[in-house]
Amino acid sequence: MVRMQSRHTIRLETQLDRIQQPDGRDEEARADSLFATGRLSEAALLYRSVLERAPGRLDSQARRERLDLLQNNPRDAIDHLASVLNNGLR
Repeated sequence: MVRMQSRHTIRLETQLDRIQQPDGRDEEARADSLFATGRLSEAALLYRSVLERAPGRLDSQARRERLDLLQNNPRDAIDHLASVLNNGLR
């Protein structure tokens, strides 16, 4: 993304900005950024989206469980962890 400053801010997007990687790495990076800035609900939605497309991404699995715990949803975290273990993702 390129930003040019003038009287009005002009935002130019390149084709690369619009390409989504099939394994969810672009969404995962956005989720990481949201998580770092404390926007946990938004980050959780993106991590879930990543995991729908790429359920084997263990780093996203771990972040999702951590977010469940931080949002005081321990039952969701436990259920998700049990599902991961039962499906052989370790």
